[in-house]
Amino acid sequence: MRIDYSKSLSDVRKESLLRLADERALFESQSAESTNLLRCENRAHCILCNSRTAGASFTHRGLPLFICDVCGHVQTRAIPPHGYPNVAFSSVYPKLPYDDYQDRKKRIYKPKLDWILDCLESELGMSMDRITRLRWLEIGAGAGYFVSALVDAGVENVLGLDSDAALVEVADSFVPGNRIIHYPGNIVDVFSRFEADAYVAFFVFEHLADLHPFLMRMRDLPAGTILVFSVPVYGFSCLLENVFEENFARNLDCVLHTQLFTDKSIDHAMKLAEFDILAKWIFGQDSSDLTRFLVKGLSRKLPGELLETVQSDCIGLENELQSSLDRLGLADQRHLLAIKR
Repeated sequence: MRIDYSKSLSDVRKESLLRLADERALFESQSAESTNLLRCENRAHCILCNSRTAGASFTHRGLPLFICDVCGHVQTRAIPPHGYPNVAFSSVYPKLPYDDYQDRKKRIYKPKLDWILDCLESELGMSMDRITRLRWLEIGAGAGYFVSALVDAGVENVLGLDSDAALVEVADSFVPGNRIIHYPGNIVDVFSRFEADAYVAFFVFEHLADLHPFLMRMRDLPAGTILVFSVPVYGFSCLLENVFEENFARNLDCVLHTQLFTDKSIDHAMKLAEFDILAKWIFGQDSSDLTRFLVKGLSRKLPGELLETVQSDCIGLENELQSSLDRLGLADQRHLLAIKR
């Protein structure tokens, strides 16, 4: 298996600084929403492997969670109610001006595509001509950044699906050809309704309430089908979030993320789906979270000029620290490329 590590955090510096500026409001909204889980029924089965719930329990920001002892998946003990959370992804990813849209695509999504193209060549021997002739489908395409990057690369047969109509409307204003489809249907039926040679799902699986049926349906895909996906994992950021409880949690927030993967649960998921992992890219934003937590904590103790110096120094250390966390497997994200057996 090919394993790559790290990338520069300058790619997401703009988003990190915005998060720091909105810290208090984000934290208060998150806290209010997550307390709704305290009134919910507990899970009887693991959301990923469907085994009877057991394993190590722990408390995260006042909420009970557990790690499945069969597959290693992390999840809230409570089952989120229908319609939870009361958050539209179009509010998380608002419409941007044209130049900002292109900038975000270049900074965040073009590097993903470059890695995928390189892996398809190195692991499967695919030429660029062959890659551009594949049928591509992105699940959870959002505002269409990755689909747009594929179009820029010369891919003609590409579609994206998203359940948020507002995001699809945003995508239509930037991506030509009506390539992003509003799909509010059952996610489990995606593979039978939309055939493709390569499926892409960036940070989608952790939002699925029917993750086990979804993985089992993937068994029906033809051999040679390509899957590219990314998931958040229980890493260093989660440890920080459990210590710095009065800060906005980017990763294990028990709102947008009521479940998280581990390397063990990723492997188990692919085993259930009958896919083999060919390549893995390990990187995260854990060190940026550490900077944010330290700066917010010190903001009550240090004068403005000194605080700015501390923040600048912390940011200067982020790439080196993150590189170490990545190589130790403690990063909060995994990007993977797999193929159906």
